[in-house]
Amino acid sequence: MAGIGFRLQKLLEGDTYTDVFRAYVYASIISAGPLIFTVAAIALIGVVSRENLTLQEQDILRGLIVYVFAFSLIGVGMVQLVATRYVADRMFLRDDMSLVPSFLSVIEFVFIFQAIVALIALSFSQFSLPMALTVYILYLFVCGIWLSMIFLSAAYSYKSIVWSFVTGCCVSFVAAFFWGKYSGLMGYLLGFTLGQGLTFLLLCIRVFVEFGYYHAFDFNFIKYFFRYPALFGIGVFYYWGIWIDKFVFWFSDVGRELDPILYLAPQYDAPIFVAYLTILPAMSYFLMKMETQFFVRYQKYFAGIISRLPLEGVRRLKIDMIDNLRDSFQKVILLQGIVSLMALWAVPWIIKIVHLNSLQIGVLRIGILGAFLQGLLLILMNIYFYFEFYREALWVSIIFFLLNGILTLLSIKIGLAAYGYGYTGACFLSLIFAYLLLDSRLKDLEYWTFMTQPIYRPRLQLEAEQSK
Repeated sequence: MAGIGFRLQKLLEGDTYTDVFRAYVYASIISAGPLIFTVAAIALIGVVSRENLTLQEQDILRGLIVYVFAFSLIGVGMVQLVATRYVADRMFLRDDMSLVPSFLSVIEFVFIFQAIVALIALSFSQFSLPMALTVYILYLFVCGIWLSMIFLSAAYSYKSIVWSFVTGCCVSFVAAFFWGKYSGLMGYLLGFTLGQGLTFLLLCIRVFVEFGYYHAFDFNFIKYFFRYPALFGIGVFYYWGIWIDKFVFWFSDVGRELDPILYLAPQYDAPIFVAYLTILPAMSYFLMKMETQFFVRYQKYFAGIISRLPLEGVRRLKIDMIDNLRDSFQKVILLQGIVSLMALWAVPWIIKIVHLNSLQIGVLRIGILGAFLQGLLLILMNIYFYFEFYREALWVSIIFFLLNGILTLLSIKIGLAAYGYGYTGACFLSLIFAYLLLDSRLKDLEYWTFMTQPIYRPRLQLEAEQSK
């Protein structure tokens, strides 16, 4: 995302506060577009559907949308980091001709697998055929949106990405509003699906416009599953870690069964999803400022190594890069800390705006703190990827997954007063572990930089060994 970050910084050079505001709005949407507009669409549809849907139908509608986003993120997560690494390598080699073929291949690869999984899951539901088919299509659309964003992170036209999400959200709301009046639950779901399909279509068009179309498919990315197995593991454990606390609540005594395949825990789900929105400032700042400033020093460090600077010179570049990283991380903590404190202060008003009940106040408050910690953890994970500390990132992901599941289970056993503490505790402990591990690796960065490189023997020596 550093490329988009550099282009967004041009807006900050404007003379008005409007330019700055636009820059951070764009950054928020690009860094968390599906989350923002999904929560917004659910909230808006929930408001307009009260007169036409029963409470049970409203829960089913929200539950289906949440399940679609949860399982699509988990499913795509298994491929996301591997595909991202492949795309990054293609771009480094200036092989732009392979980007669209790779995009089509990743889409086909994921769609075939996810289509089978979704078909099996829906076969156990009691939904009517039209509703099951609509959910099935919505699921594939959302998978496509996640995959499109992998490739569009390298796009130049960030405005088109933003407007794709804005347009899709508006269509979801308008279509759901009108169809829901006449078709009830099916109409609302169909309207939401139409908007997500439009978003996916616009993002696909953007991929073709940005990179051009040269040939149909390129399945070479599959080799990267064997070359970088840790990336596959990170995608599995991190995204399961994000959702494991919800699954534990859904299938516990606290959860409610709406269908044989659909469970929810409204007492926990709603305040946690609202809490997620409070970390948008941290994500925006990371995209706009922290990552771009770090990336400049990151390039200087490795350029110094490639140009054979003396060890002392390499160490000076390392110290400058680490000092900047530490300073930027402290600024993120300060900025997001202020926003989170303001959100905690505004909890009584937030509860009224999003129509939560008084029993959810405690969950929302601890959820805001947990989201703050998870945002910092996500930033550290991105730094791990820059230095190819994949095994370390995998350990962080595994620890986050295990802690979130175990501590959430314990919080349920304690009772309502402890809801959310499992998730927040898991984020805190994982963040501490990730920070200490990254700090230890960066202190000896020059060692890890050289010792992790493959050893190349002279060609004549290799040929002599082979001849024997």
